[in-house]
Amino acid sequence: MPLRALPCAPCLDERLTPLLRTSVATRPKPLRSQPTDSHCGQRLANRCTARFHLRAKPSGSTCNIDCSYCFFLSKEALYPDQRQRMSDDTLETYIRQLLESHQAPKVQVAWQGGEPTLMPLAFFQRAVELVERHRRPGQIVEHSIQTNGTLLDDDWCRFFKQHRFLVGLSVDGPRQLHDHYRVDRLGRGTFSRVLQGWRHLRQHGVEFNILLHGSRRQPATRPRRLPFSAR
Repeated sequence: MPLRALPCAPCLDERLTPLLRTSVATRPKPLRSQPTDSHCGQRLANRCTARFHLRAKPSGSTCNIDCSYCFFLSKEALYPDQRQRMSDDTLETYIRQLLESHQAPKVQVAWQGGEPTLMPLAFFQRAVELVERHRRPGQIVEHSIQTNGTLLDDDWCRFFKQHRFLVGLSVDGPRQLHDHYRVDRLGRGTFSRVLQGWRHLRQHGVEFNILLHGSRRQPATRPRRLPFSAR
């Protein structure tokens, strides 16, 4: 479904205030002329938050693994008759509006899932092209993605390096802990596949960090350091 431009908070306030001031016994007065999108854009520039952080889920809740603590996989049941994929039209609208909405000079385009690398690499290549098309002169755009790492290969990591992506890699500690929680759809541990993805990131010099899920199982067997290092 295509995204629609929404009025900013000050413009909504301007529209709703006359209604809120009208008592039940008083006939509502007509609202003032509706602000145009350009009016909202000017209000946004003058009065709204200059910078914010937003993460998009291009593949929705779809994921190739089945973590025991995941609260998001069940969302697939909301769309039983269609695959959850961001269309090209929606992608361009999203990128354009995201860049237009930021008044600060730096913007982060961030992706997560589900598992975002279930989208073809061409999707993210297109996203980078759209960023370059729609960003304002002097606007700095940073790219990031959160992934389980199981699908990362040389092609993905060359792309991340070329466009200076910050990659968040989801790892739950050493193998015995990780494979207890982070399993595939057949119940098999995913640690070895994540380790291979980590090696690709290291090989190509991609900047990344580790997202660790904490649990009650970890303190008793917690290692002195994680098996993965960002250096």
